Amino acid sequence: MKIRNGFVSNSSSTSFCIYAAEITQDEFDALDTQEFGQKMKELGLRDWCSNPDRGDNEVFIGRSWDSVKDDETGKQFKESIQKSVKELLGKDKLEFFSHEDSWYNG
Repeated sequence: MKIRNGFVSNSSSTSFCIYAAEITQDEFDALDTQEFGQKMKELGLRDWCSNPDRGDNEVFIGRSWDSVKDDETGKQFKESIQKSVKELLGKDKLEFFSHEDSWYNG
């Protein structure tokens, strides 16, 4: 058995732990414009895609848990994301939750 202890250029992995709202890939594609991307950046948000290799069709919009500021409580972190995402998407009824995912493609 061979074990490689260095960088493998033909493989990739993705993992994240976020607090976000979930929309479908189709909803995201309809919104995905330069203006939308700029607004998302201004609000301090970003997007993550679920694993397309599993047939998933979700996009998560929120913030990574590693972006919590030193003087920010968990409640403040969540409330700021909820307010920003609702403003971005123009929707009041969204479900927010912590989500973690990882996959390996190689």
